[in-house]
Amino acid sequence: MKVSRIVLVFVLVGLSSSILTAGGGGYFQQGKVLESLVFESKILDWDVKYNIYLPADYDTSTRRYPVVYLLHGATDDETAWVQFGEVNITADRAIAAREIPPMIIVMPDAKMTRYINDYEGKDRYEDMLIGEFIPYIDKTYRTRTKKEYRGISGLSMGGYGALIMAMRHPEMFTACAAYSSGVRTDDEVLKMSKERYEKSFTKMYGPTASGEPGLT
Repeated sequence: MKVSRIVLVFVLVGLSSSILTAGGGGYFQQGKVLESLVFESKILDWDVKYNIYLPADYDTSTRRYPVVYLLHGATDDETAWVQFGEVNITADRAIAAREIPPMIIVMPDAKMTRYINDYEGKDRYEDMLIGEFIPYIDKTYRTRTKKEYRGISGLSMGGYGALIMAMRHPEMFTACAAYSSGVRTDDEVLKMSKERYEKSFTKMYGPTASGEPGLT
């Protein structure tokens, strides 16, 4: 699902979630986006690309910044939140208006992993993100490394991923904002066609004993 260009919610310690729109004018300093950088994972058998937004004063200060991990939806990649959501422009305006403090925003590519470990243990995206990627970001950029300064957010598949990460790893994130999360009720899964279940869920969650949609 392509991200919309209208609304983004940031989550940060010490602040309420702020709904930010792309409207407004006036002069503001611009941060920079580094696009499609490559993280070489030892857990996954593929390199993870990511975009990162650095606030306007990043290169001229020595301060450390809160960080938000912003997860894309299904069929998108690390470029989506900048290309379609213009998150950098929204962040610049919100920082200039002092609605949020300067922050770092990290946007990793997850392909179609749903941000979890698959049932066979071949694509261990969750292990990679928690055990490798976040420590790498904290080491490479001037982040505030305590959980009180780390949030996670996402849309659709990314909303599901944000919820999973926040619930399974409360020691890592102080806040979570999930939008149009790709979650389904037990009843929705049981009523799903076999074809749709196999296409959407078997790779990550595995087949059921009956071959029909089921709950694990």
